[in-house]
This record gives sequence, structure tokens and C-alpha cells, in this order.
Amino acid sequence: MILSGLSIFGDARYMGAAAPLFNAGEVEVVEWTVDSWDAGPPPEEAAAILGHFSETGNLIGHGVNYPLLDAGADKKRAEWLSSLKTEVKQRSYCGVSVHFGFSTGWEIADGAPLPVPFCDSALECGREAMRALASAAGCRVGIENLALAFSGRDAETQGAFITALLEETDGYLLLDLHNIYCQSHNFGVDMLALAGTYPLSRVKEMHVAGGSWSETEGSWDRIRRDTHDGRIPDEVLEALPQVMAKCPNLEYVIFEKLPGSFEADADEESFRADFRRMKQAVQNATG
Repeated sequence: MILSGLSIFGDARYMGAAAPLFNAGEVEVVEWTVDSWDAGPPPEEAAAILGHFSETGNLIGHGVNYPLLDAGADKKRAEWLSSLKTEVKQRSYCGVSVHFGFSTGWEIADGAPLPVPFCDSALECGREAMRALASAAGCRVGIENLALAFSGRDAETQGAFITALLEETDGYLLLDLHNIYCQSHNFGVDMLALAGTYPLSRVKEMHVAGGSWSETEGSWDRIRRDTHDGRIPDEVLEALPQVMAKCPNLEYVIFEKLPGSFEADADEESFRADFRRMKQAVQNATG
């Protein structure tokens, strides 16, 4: 059985928007950002939800700031892993995934990881980081594909790079379909063909989300971005059952939306509507 769930936040507006879904028993699995420890413990309502899904075995972790492919980030990596060890003692996770790419080495306040070319030195850095992650997590660990790529070739080789990294620890792939959609639009590659370059037999979890467009000058009229603040594109929901059919070990499909997206009551309603659309697509695909 493939479960549908939410990537939740302790933010009051987010919890208010999600409350009707939890109260109706519609959420079957929860994803928690494990490296939100800098913000302190989750608020009482979120902590209760995390505790419940931890006890039922349907809590999955995701890390945003782990320096997977960051050369020279040994100190930051060790500090991150030390905090993770504390987190996994508090709650039971059925998996912990991190982002592909790197995000350290300059002064930056916010932003997504950047892609890394597929080469031997980067691969060895990532393999070592995956071994350390698996040791600290005490559960199966995974990698999420990026929305960003520097070129069409970069987009088409990211799957092979992630495959090589996952083989080190028998890890799983967190396949983000909206990230595939972003690269599909930005580089003119078919979504299903691009998804097929990833190790789909290793997919344990999928992300479904919305995003936004950035207007540009030059050869691209606009760029699709994975900002987690818009409606789920129809193209993503249409591709979902087709990709699911190629993922024999898929267990969870997670809807992502950031707390800052909720500016009006209509945003909360569209959030719940999109979750239900996603869940219905999952149910239809699994019969």
C-alpha cells in the first residue's frame, strides 16, 4: 500500500491549514525536516503529530542542510551528524533523506543546493558523506534529486550520479516530481524520459509540489523554480501515476508547501484541495 502524506512545519498558519486533513484522518504519513533543530523543539501541536506518526512507523525524515557534496565541510558535517543522532533518539524515523548538491563555501543566508558535475572526486566525497549519514541515522538513508541544473547534460547525468552515491549504502531515492518538471521545462526534456534516467527501483518516497516562474532575458523566456508556494501543476499530477508504475518499491507520496504560502483563507483551501487531488491520483494508480 502506498501512503499519501504531508511535509509538515510547526508554523501556526501551516498547522491551521493542515488541521482539517489530520482531523479527518486523511494524512497517512508525515515527513519532518530533521535539521530544523536551530529553531528549537517543535510546537506542542506539531510535536504531538510527530509522536503519533513515529509510534505508527510512518514518520520519515528529510534534511535540507547536510553538506553531502561540499568539499572541505568536515566540521559542518560532523556538527550536523551530531545533531541528527540526538534527533533520531527522540523520534523513530523509517528513513532520512538529504539533498543532492552543495550549499557551503560562501556567505549565503538562504537558498537551495547547487548541482555538482559527475566526477570521481565529487563521487568519493559523496560516498564518504553517505556512509557517515547512514551510521548516524541508524536507518535507511536517501537522496533527493534537485530542480536546478547548469545545463541539459547536467540534468541528464544527475540520475547516474545519484545512482552511484546510493549504491554505497543501499540507499533510497526521494524522487521529487516537481523537480523533474522544472528540469523538463527548463531544458526541453520529456518528463517521463528524464525520470527514467534515475534509479526508479530505489524510489521509496516521492515529493509532489507546486512552484513559480521567473522571467528572464536571453534564450529562456522564463524559468520554472521549485519554490513550494504554488498549486500543483496538472502536468505533475498527470505524470504521477505513470512514474509510480515504474517504481516497484515506492511507499510514500508527500505533498510539500511552505508556510509562507498561506496569505489568505483561499490559500489554505487550495492547499487542502491539492493534497486531496494528489491522494486521489495515488489511489487511482494503485487501484
